[in-house]
Amino acid sequence: MQTVRLVLAGLTVVGLSLHGEEIPSETIVVTDAATPYYSNGFPENTLKGLESGTNRGEQFCSNIKTAWVEYCFNETVTLTNLNIWNYNAAGYLGYGMSNIQIEVSSDWGQSYSLVTNLQTMTTVFTLPKGTGTTNNPFTSIPLQHLATHLRIRALTTHSTANYSGLSTVRFYGVKPNAIVKVTNITVSAYSSFNAGCPPGNTIDGTPYIGDYNYAWLSAGG
Repeated sequence: MQTVRLVLAGLTVVGLSLHGEEIPSETIVVTDAATPYYSNGFPENTLKGLESGTNRGEQFCSNIKTAWVEYCFNETVTLTNLNIWNYNAAGYLGYGMSNIQIEVSSDWGQSYSLVTNLQTMTTVFTLPKGTGTTNNPFTSIPLQHLATHLRIRALTTHSTANYSGLSTVRFYGVKPNAIVKVTNITVSAYSSFNAGCPPGNTIDGTPYIGDYNYAWLSAGG
């Protein structure tokens, strides 16, 4: 969302333009994140558009209070807006991020800059606590950045527990080349350790979290 200011005889009039187009989640990749706390609490869950869900297995939850999630857009994107829905698992609402910072990179992660909160003129944004119901509020953050990567980092959470998480993140802006996710891929390997470790695990979007059933292993040698 872009802010437009018109200065007339010393009077500043502020208006807000419409969002850019939503950037398809299928074209965004989670490139880095803190370790998930739950075995199915992957950071990729934030791209599934399940902001109304209350199941903790449909959200991201880290075992680090100051967790972060980093997204790659696969090209340089003109970002105009970011909508964030906080962690919304019934009974665990305190795990939601409270104060956050947003970092962007336009050089493929070589350097990052902090996004300024235009309301407070600081680099800190505050997210409301989830409700534990399907009526989960979101925070809309205006952006005016060219970015290849964007990182959301928790500074504090809504509780003292050493966990933090998010429900959903939606990005808006302009993708100049409309890159889409490649899906027609076939994977084969010389051998697999067992049926739970096929080579297809390497492209299923699930990160390795210490359980070999989320990875490919050969049958030895």
